[in-house]
Amino acid sequence: MKFVKKKGPAPFSLFMTSETAIPRNASLTYAPPSETPPGTIQPDTMSVRLYDYDAQDNVLTPISPAVEYGEITGFEPVKIPANAATDPGAWWNYPHPDNLNNDSCAPTRSELRTAWTTRKYPDKGQAAFQSYANQMVRCESLRPPWGAFNISPAAEKAGIQEEAKKNATQVDAFQNNQFVKWLKGQAKKANITGAPLFAFLEGPEAFLAYAKQVGAVPKDAAIVPIGALALAVADSVIILSAMDEVGTQNAIYELSRVHGEEYGAKIGQMLSIFDASLSKSEQEAFAAKKAAIQFGGLLMAPGSLQLEKVRAKDSYSHRQGKRDRDARGARASTLAGIGFDQAQNDKFALNAEAIKDTIEDYLTCTTPGAPLSRPLHANQYDRLKTLINCKSDPNTWDAINGTALANALRSELSAQQGKTGKGPPPPATAQSFLPWALAGAGLLVGGPIGAAGGFAFGKALEKK
Repeated sequence: MKFVKKKGPAPFSLFMTSETAIPRNASLTYAPPSETPPGTIQPDTMSVRLYDYDAQDNVLTPISPAVEYGEITGFEPVKIPANAATDPGAWWNYPHPDNLNNDSCAPTRSELRTAWTTRKYPDKGQAAFQSYANQMVRCESLRPPWGAFNISPAAEKAGIQEEAKKNATQVDAFQNNQFVKWLKGQAKKANITGAPLFAFLEGPEAFLAYAKQVGAVPKDAAIVPIGALALAVADSVIILSAMDEVGTQNAIYELSRVHGEEYGAKIGQMLSIFDASLSKSEQEAFAAKKAAIQFGGLLMAPGSLQLEKVRAKDSYSHRQGKRDRDARGARASTLAGIGFDQAQNDKFALNAEAIKDTIEDYLTCTTPGAPLSRPLHANQYDRLKTLINCKSDPNTWDAINGTALANALRSELSAQQGKTGKGPPPPATAQSFLPWALAGAGLLVGGPIGAAGGFAFGKALEKK
């Protein structure tokens, strides 16, 4: 592993995320795929901010990247989880003993300082930086809902909603096992085996094997023609649907789509064949076919032919199954979006309170030049914290805080001073811009709180 102190200035935005403009203590570049071992990600260069330690005050003072920063090379490749391409949570389950900031995906200043000062020792600084590289790769590989490095709030929300929709509409093996148990229980109550239907729901191969077993198709058949067991399958569907229409609809759709989204549509065709047979007065032919099949039995009790004024095709709708699935996905997506908006509004509320507390500290501080800071949440101001100095000129706050945050701080200062700009008003009339900041957050996020809710919540916080 090689360590070099680079003279500034550092490349533009080296220590800031490219899309979300969040400050970070370290950044990582990667080797091209042609130079990367298969199944791995190869960290190429890590750039780190350097810090001086003041033993007297026990504080770390950052060295400006415009003056000097560190550069590290010689990392071992990081193995990609085997299921990373299909499982969005694969990187989340990757071992991660280090606690990186989720927004910046970088170690803390104290960790970097300790590792840098022990960089000559393989079992100390070098091992630490390899571990940081491993965790930065993991953190930067996370995607919603497991992480959101360098992703805008809108993109993060969309990713979380998409994942919720997928989870709500994908095939669930455990749930389908319960559907099978339930359907077989229903069949037992009706005193039928439902064997043809269950063979169909097990998939094309199982259905073909059953059809050969009962002599519905030749032994050398490769597929089961749609009409070969249509009446038998339809008969079971009609009886089960008559017992519980919604439950049967859901169970058959979910079990059939394991074999492809259109597999269950064949049941609709079989039900139509059943309807057509009734219209042609083929009850006797159907009864004879039932009597001729000896394996497993189609029905052990009076069948669906005795259900008057009921169309077979009304017993199951594959299209309705799709509509129910889509509606379930849409509901899950909406709820996930609401949850995200609520979380964002909560973070914006914390930001507004941090701004309020920072200004309260500013108005009551007694040591000129002392730093006044409160942590921020969410990527609202492209800053991790507020930072002003006691008795400093508010017009100078932009340099460290950025224009948006500096404006918010000055607005809060004006509000707490009673908008006179000449000093704080009596306590009874002291106000804060906190409710209005939250109202704005409600409008910005567009979540369930909204502007009015944000204002009300802000008033509640203001009373703390």
